[in-house]
Amino acid sequence: MNVRVRKSPYPYEIVVGELKLSLVSTMVFFKDKFLSVSVKEHNLLRYLALRNGVPVSLSTLALHIYGSSGLPQQRIVTACYNHLRSKFGDDADLYLPQTMKRGYVLRPPSTKTAPST
Repeated sequence: MNVRVRKSPYPYEIVVGELKLSLVSTMVFFKDKFLSVSVKEHNLLRYLALRNGVPVSLSTLALHIYGSSGLPQQRIVTACYNHLRSKFGDDADLYLPQTMKRGYVLRPPSTKTAPST
């Protein structure tokens, strides 16, 4: 009897800039330091990381994390996003910018450098 082992088409971790997000466990590393996040915060980061750089609406995030898009869940998503921003510290504006009326987004900081003269 032959048993075939297939390689998974999905990676075990997502890397966005200096952010490493494990898909196997709820571990998050930022600048090689462990960030303690809740399961909901991890799910929020994972959903945003899979849509790297694309704004996601509040109702879509609430639907993905809680299974409904009601107003109480939207407030919790907003609080969760702001709590993640506080954990990122000074780099929060680079990775989790506040985009008014466009949705939430996770993007790596731009690697563009100023031209030297």
